[in-house]
Amino acid sequence: MWSWLLVLLVQIGFPNIHEWFGIIGALGLLILGVMAVWTRGNRLLGAGGIIYALLVPAFWMTQMLILVGNLHWLIRAAHLLVGIGAMMLVIRIEKQHLRLKQ
Repeated sequence: MWSWLLVLLVQIGFPNIHEWFGIIGALGLLILGVMAVWTRGNRLLGAGGIIYALLVPAFWMTQMLILVGNLHWLIRAAHLLVGIGAMMLVIRIEKQHLRLKQ
């Protein structure tokens, strides 16, 4: 059923799709961080979200230049952790916002 999606991903090029998801995620975190900065009780978390959203693309653009060779797997692992950290920060801002809303 979903095989057509896999074929489409392969034909388009998964790295391009991966980059677009990363860009959309970083922009979403930036927008959410800005909104959180304007919310009382959520400002510090929002400022952290803005800073993190600016660091994610900087790491993305320089990761291929760091530890080239046998140790590049460390940078790939760091890339994974930075992405997971961004998602966790989005979830934390959302939970804080819902808690303050009640």
